[in-house]
Amino acid sequence: MSVTNLIDQPVDRYDEDEPLGLSRYARALTDFIIDCETPITVGLQGDWGVGKTSLLNMLKDQLEDKKWGGRIYPTIYFNTWKYAQLDQEDHLTVAMLHDIVQEIDNLASTPPTAHDKAGEILKSVGSMAANLGNQMVKNQVGLDAKQAYEESQDGEATTPSFLRVMNLMVEYKQQFRELVEAFMEDKKEESRLVIMIDDLDRIRPARALDLLSSVKNFLDVPHCVFVLAIDYEVIQRGVAEKLGSDEQKQHGKSYFDKIIQVPFKMPVSSYQVDRYTMSLLGWRWHKEDSKYRADRQSNDGDLYLKGHKTIGEDAAVEIENLVSSTVGQNPRSIKRAVNYYGLLKRVFSENGGPEKARRRTLPPERKWQSVYLELIFGFSCFQLSYPELFNYFLRDPTPQRLQQLQDLDYLGDLSAVDKIAQRVGDIEDVKSDITSFFDQLVIVLDANDDWNITAEEFQPIWDVVRYTNLSGAAGGPSNDMWEQIQEMIVGFAKDAGATKEATEEMTDAIKLMENSEWGNPLRIEAKDGGIHFFNLFWGGDLVGSITSTKGDPLRFYVEPGSMEQLQTSLNGHSEEYLEEVGKSHYGEGTVRVHLRDLLDLDRKQSLGFLKELNKAVAQ
Repeated sequence: MSVTNLIDQPVDRYDEDEPLGLSRYARALTDFIIDCETPITVGLQGDWGVGKTSLLNMLKDQLEDKKWGGRIYPTIYFNTWKYAQLDQEDHLTVAMLHDIVQEIDNLASTPPTAHDKAGEILKSVGSMAANLGNQMVKNQVGLDAKQAYEESQDGEATTPSFLRVMNLMVEYKQQFRELVEAFMEDKKEESRLVIMIDDLDRIRPARALDLLSSVKNFLDVPHCVFVLAIDYEVIQRGVAEKLGSDEQKQHGKSYFDKIIQVPFKMPVSSYQVDRYTMSLLGWRWHKEDSKYRADRQSNDGDLYLKGHKTIGEDAAVEIENLVSSTVGQNPRSIKRAVNYYGLLKRVFSENGGPEKARRRTLPPERKWQSVYLELIFGFSCFQLSYPELFNYFLRDPTPQRLQQLQDLDYLGDLSAVDKIAQRVGDIEDVKSDITSFFDQLVIVLDANDDWNITAEEFQPIWDVVRYTNLSGAAGGPSNDMWEQIQEMIVGFAKDAGATKEATEEMTDAIKLMENSEWGNPLRIEAKDGGIHFFNLFWGGDLVGSITSTKGDPLRFYVEPGSMEQLQTSLNGHSEEYLEEVGKSHYGEGTVRVHLRDLLDLDRKQSLGFLKELNKAVAQ
């Protein structure tokens, strides 16, 4: 299986270990169908994509395996969507009446008398179709008033076509009853004929209501159990479309209750989203050590970040939280997000993201592979669910923006959220989900458990944004300015005969700068000015430079409005780290920052200084 090509196919047979946890519901429904009184109609309720077809298939597989004491439970499956695809919705009722009889005729357990009866009915259905022409059975009668009047004025002594259709309908129900009785004549009394009708939510609600009315009026006979994949809202929209919104408000529920005797709501809230998502991502749960292990035998090796072998249960719960706060618990939506993740992960790897990721400073208990999997997959889910807000985040992906998006009041003032509100039911719930998503990102990144993400802790997000090309920014090793700057510095240090310790100190100083606010890859740009310097630009504006000479392999300059203004911005804690030097040097900038001296501070202080410097000079 390739994660970038997960085909949107339902589960095709019963599986005790099916990752969503549908097996126990399939068993319960099977037992109910075996024991219930007939005729009866069961409705599997749920939105499009929540697994209704998978449950039907598991139920079918279970029923066909049950043969207790001579009792059998043959199943017939009718898919409405294949007719909708062929623009044949107007003929759905006749098609269904025909196909169900044909399927009974094709069953291996059908006795000869039932074969004969099926042949008679199929001729009746053919006559019905011929008389209907392009007219669909409407409500329960299928009358065309204008045609009825014209035919009643016709002087010929012929039966009007609408009356012929009505007569055929009455005959059909009696014939279908006789067919089922003939089918059951050599079987145990408790046997059932189970008829499944699927994809009713893929056709127009009014047509779905027509079809359900036909089930009730023509097929509702003893020994039959109907299992319909239909949502309550589809029936309500069908009633409104056919009879008007007033009728729907007054009697919509009565229509549903009349058609569906046993409503079964798909157990979406009980789905094992963690197990399901992890299985799609290529991980299998191992009880013996309570970990997920890479299922490399069943999956494409490119699915995994290099060296990633296990994922702890805590990380799996975090992945579930990222899913629940974005795409939700709809299996089809989760599969779409996993497909997108597979593409982004490959782009990330091709651009050299793993090489950068493994060098990041992360919380000690976290593997870099798990952190980057969660971030890449999380952003896949978020972009698919809330593209408006995702684009807003990408315009300024910083620790400050991350903190802002955890605030409900801040979200309430964003035009991006207003756009989301136009297409969702409850924007307050959505806003709560959005803050939960960003809360989860903080949990993944927070090394100090202080709920405050520094630029250094934020670096993995910048890596993901850059190396997956989510922002459209150039990515890849050849465009890594910090590596190019280090190469320049190390080259001049070597020519100057610098010690190994001195050279490492210089590269550590550059890494410190990269791990500060200065490391934002979407804002900082270094332009090569020759062999001795890189000019630094922030959002397109020149802000300073990093230079190298044989006499001093590392110099960092900035260009403030004035030295006094810069010192004021830094609250006076800067005299020993700043030096006004003018412009008699390679590169741009009139104030030198003694970057190596910052290494004498503790890391929090040094990063704090660079943060304030960036704010004063670049923002």
